[in-house]
Amino acid sequence: MHLVRHALPRPDDRPRLTAPGSLLVVGLGNSSRADDAAGLEAARLVAEARPDLRVMECTGDVLPLVDAWDGVSLLVVIDAARSGATAGTVRRLTESALTTASRRRHATASSHGLGLVETLALGRALGGGPGRVVVYTVEGARFGPGERLSPAVRAGVRHAVQRVLDEVDGVDSAAS
Repeated sequence: MHLVRHALPRPDDRPRLTAPGSLLVVGLGNSSRADDAAGLEAARLVAEARPDLRVMECTGDVLPLVDAWDGVSLLVVIDAARSGATAGTVRRLTESALTTASRRRHATASSHGLGLVETLALGRALGGGPGRVVVYTVEGARFGPGERLSPAVRAGVRHAVQRVLDEVDGVDSAAS
């Protein structure tokens, strides 16, 4: 089976999600799995703070990102993590660090179907992908059924949002 990217023209009523040189912030997660919703909550807070930014929430398979990041110079992803660190800990990873960590864990499974690392690799193989990728993770504590973030994760989300806004502001300043 051969994959062909953009084999058909876009329908006129479906605008492109991003303009060349733009930024895209994506929150990943599952709103029904307690702290796994950290990325979704962070994306909502980023969108409230900066309505001029393109912000997406991705609650399942991340494969739709292949089209969404077309022409994006910086993709910022926010997601919950389960590494054994203290709940609420925020980490910043580059694409290469994320790929290395994924290989070290031999992880191909994700609660989001096709994982972010695999989706990035697919996008790159198809000749696309964002210019630069930064991933912010918020260490979770509870991933079972439930709709509330734990207090430590809620605080971590606020910290992650501030770091994302600082990162985006730095890119905006450099572009000016």
